Amino acid sequence: MFPEPFFSTTQYDHSLNEIRKFGFVADPFLSQPTLPRTFGFNFTMAWPLPESLRVAHDTLRTSLNRLDKGLYIYPHEDTHVTVATIVDFVNHIEPSEEEITRLRDLSEHIAERTRPLFQAYRSQDPLVLEFGPPLLSRNAIFIPAMESTGRVPMLRAHLAKQLESVKGLELKIPNIIHTTVARFQTTPTDLEGFMHAFENISKTTQLGFCVADEIVMAIETKPYLKDASISHHFPLELR
Repeated sequence: MFPEPFFSTTQYDHSLNEIRKFGFVADPFLSQPTLPRTFGFNFTMAWPLPESLRVAHDTLRTSLNRLDKGLYIYPHEDTHVTVATIVDFVNHIEPSEEEITRLRDLSEHIAERTRPLFQAYRSQDPLVLEFGPPLLSRNAIFIPAMESTGRVPMLRAHLAKQLESVKGLELKIPNIIHTTVARFQTTPTDLEGFMHAFENISKTTQLGFCVADEIVMAIETKPYLKDASISHHFPLELR
């Protein structure tokens, strides 16, 4: 039953009921005239989604843009799958130079501490992500993905265990594999009309497959990887 096997039908029905009861949430950053300076860092993969998915993503962007002008739709270059957030940018808005230096030093420490773990997860078998239909939450539109080998949840669990003793972290590990494709700059005025139109998009859209060949450490100096940079690469494939 839709949207399984990508996402629990029961959980999604609950999310839709929450939306009908409480509405969507306008993003506090995207609703501002300009994005603030931030500092955060995370481990991410499939950033951006590969060229093989660009046409499907562009088609989805066009459909969402027609759906509601209040949506902020991620440009293709900002699409990604977060493995784990280590320091959350939302807690470091307009940071001082001293704070930036401290967090950069922490990011370097984390990169070196986790490098052996990522090396242990390298494999000759590609890490294949299969993306399902776009779905709604109160805060965003996201696309869940499946990964048949279980490497991603195992890696996340080992990562959490390895970092549990490190002070100063703001570790957040998603409970699903997904990519966020849109957020709300403003909320729809016609809630039911929006949800009905979105359902038609959701049930006729599926991005497809991609191979994630590396995990990177991304430094976020603006929200949602806008103008972000890569400080470290961790290959997932044995060559």
